[in-house]
Amino acid sequence: MCEEMCEGWIKDFATPYYAPSYKIKNILYERQSEYQNIKIVESYQFGRMLLLDDIVQLSEIDEFIYHEMLVNIALLTHPNPVSVYIVGGGDGCTLREVLRHPVEKVTMVELDKDVVSTCEKYLDVAKNLYSDRRVNLIFDEAAITLQNSKEHYDIILVDSTDPIGEAVKLFTTQFYQNAAEHLNEDGLIVTQSGSPIFQPTMIQRIVNNMKAVFPIVQVYTAIIPTYPGIYWSFTIGSKMFRLDEIKIEEIEKRINERKLNFKYYNSKIHQACFILPEFVKSIISNESPYGIFKSKDLIWNFKNE
Repeated sequence: MCEEMCEGWIKDFATPYYAPSYKIKNILYERQSEYQNIKIVESYQFGRMLLLDDIVQLSEIDEFIYHEMLVNIALLTHPNPVSVYIVGGGDGCTLREVLRHPVEKVTMVELDKDVVSTCEKYLDVAKNLYSDRRVNLIFDEAAITLQNSKEHYDIILVDSTDPIGEAVKLFTTQFYQNAAEHLNEDGLIVTQSGSPIFQPTMIQRIVNNMKAVFPIVQVYTAIIPTYPGIYWSFTIGSKMFRLDEIKIEEIEKRINERKLNFKYYNSKIHQACFILPEFVKSIISNESPYGIFKSKDLIWNFKNE
């Protein structure tokens, strides 16, 4: 939904009736790129924040929760992730998390080069990443680039905006089929799948579309203060692994072998994040089209294509 700037506040409308607000000190940068409006603002509570088309994408204070959970559940489930494909992620934080693992190649496809250059200049959360020899940064449509690729990947990470406009195609059965064809036999795909409270139909459609392609589809959650509803979901499709069945001891072993440390993620959270409230389980099972609030989704124009 839209945001508005009023007397030094950003108001982020999750629905016409609910809008988290953020007091800001100033606007550090604003530009209309070829694809979207880009803003970097300095807030009092959450540090610097990235806004795309006036919707908060991340804050310096809590971005680590989202990015650690998007990346590390899959990369620590896979016993030896070598090649990773990132869809979007222009702020660089998903790439940052991936490069902490001993991967050999990361292909990152971001549509808007201005997002990358802006975040490099104004945000400190992901600096000096693109000079890493393992990184191949491409500015193009990720779905088309993947379709035309002759390579196969261990992990595909979809760090996109919500399914509005061009991003809709990244949540369809066709995209997941394309992804499956470019994943190795033990490969996994992860996508952010929105708020169980405000976007239940979005979650249902993502799960259903992914189930049409992958034998194993699971939803997990995390708490992200700056996202609408705070309670956020991720959906993962796997050809081989059930991600909640990997033993804590094995996760710990991999963390130690890869010399990793985290601010949010740990081995127990890896297992616990797949434990879902009853209302979320009913959403996933298609028993209920609603979240906690019986209202339309935040995403109005999501199409099951």
